[in-house]
Amino acid sequence: MTRYMPAYIDASDSDQFWMESIDAIVRSAIAGEPSRTRIIIERTALDGEPVSAVAKSLGLSERQLYRDRALATDAIARQLIVARQEHQRATVTVARPLDLHLSYAHMLEQLGQLDAAETTLSRLAGQIDSLRDRVIVNSHVARLLLAQGRRKDAESAARLALSEAILTDGDTLARSVVECVLGEIALNSGEMVSAQALLRRSAVGLRSLLAGTDREHACASLARALITQSCVEASIGQYEKACQSAREAQHELRDLARPNQSLQLAARVALATASAFVWSDPSAIEEEMRACYDAALARNSIMSAVEVSFFLSWIYRFRGEAARAFELFSSLLPIVRGLSTSRSKAAFFLTFANMLSECAQQDGAAMRMLLEGAQSTLPDQPDLEAHILLTTARVRLAGGADMEAMNAADEAAFLFSRLGYTELFGVSLHLEGKAWAKMQRVGDAVRTVRRSVEALSLASHPVELERARNTLYHLTGNGRNTRRGA
Repeated sequence: MTRYMPAYIDASDSDQFWMESIDAIVRSAIAGEPSRTRIIIERTALDGEPVSAVAKSLGLSERQLYRDRALATDAIARQLIVARQEHQRATVTVARPLDLHLSYAHMLEQLGQLDAAETTLSRLAGQIDSLRDRVIVNSHVARLLLAQGRRKDAESAARLALSEAILTDGDTLARSVVECVLGEIALNSGEMVSAQALLRRSAVGLRSLLAGTDREHACASLARALITQSCVEASIGQYEKACQSAREAQHELRDLARPNQSLQLAARVALATASAFVWSDPSAIEEEMRACYDAALARNSIMSAVEVSFFLSWIYRFRGEAARAFELFSSLLPIVRGLSTSRSKAAFFLTFANMLSECAQQDGAAMRMLLEGAQSTLPDQPDLEAHILLTTARVRLAGGADMEAMNAADEAAFLFSRLGYTELFGVSLHLEGKAWAKMQRVGDAVRTVRRSVEALSLASHPVELERARNTLYHLTGNGRNTRRGA
């Protein structure tokens, strides 16, 4: 039952009457749901039974149980918000209406309904008088638009929030919140230098507020800025710094009066991701990622689970356990199909397509998955366009369409180069070189793969670098005529 508390009252309130009231409201909200859904909510959320035991007794897979439970969450949250408006008691500490709307939007976001969350907050922004609150809401709107792949709309929302922050006459919290979301947009656009500058400035402003009355909000916003900063640092190969930023985010989150579980999970994932290039024990990384994945599913945080699945599948494939990666993505596929349009949804299909492309007999399935990924992507997304081209190159190469693979890899390399994604630039060149080799253009293959090795050496990515070096060895170390095709 406590999973529904943040949408209704302050998490620190322990009044038994109100706990029972919320229990009754939740049961009322699910009264009109199908019997199986009602039983699942009552036994897992209200009565506290283990998911595995409930699923077994109902003859369901845990995946299906999570899906049924997620469907009922929206109705429950709406009922709780209505109930909050109807009940006013002096003994209860009720969150501000703004906080409740933000909590509701966050719930929709985690369920993968980004469009509904964005619509909710956009309407709310037009009803708020406080400039600071409008800055906070419009910054959230910008972040949701960015997650949907609507970068230009996100930039417009961020500019609106920035103009409102300027009108607040030196409100450090408002300015720092906007700088954080602008840093996220810069990261999305591949502008790493700009992203770092914005996020550092945001962090400096937020740290200055930690001893004041805005501490709670500043602490959560600082953690978000540090998590994004960790992602930027990991993207440019600064893995030690990325780990430090993620650890600082975790430290700040520990001091929150009301724990923010979503940011705590994001910080754990950021630290584990960066640590994968620093730690010597890959099993520890796998264990931590698996714990993050299970925690996300247990909280119905579908979007978090999808994002963690990318890293978990990478670990499985790195260890040569492709079957486990395939099983993981297969279990999520029915859930992901029901998510609204988002970059994460597109990335899921592209990652799955890359898995399938490694098996020649799966070429048709991989192409269908690739098309679904493309359909989940909106215009003006150069990084996702590059990923689609890279996946196309892999699929075409596996299917024997070498010329098409070479062209797709070449276009992907061009886009990744413009975006500053050195590692993926090197990966694209490696695929292009392999396509040249299959067409017996060994000279072109050697030159291209050498460029790939140079790029991957700069990116400090040992796995892809070793693969490119192996390809180069087979091209040049076995007595082949490297002038052929020059």
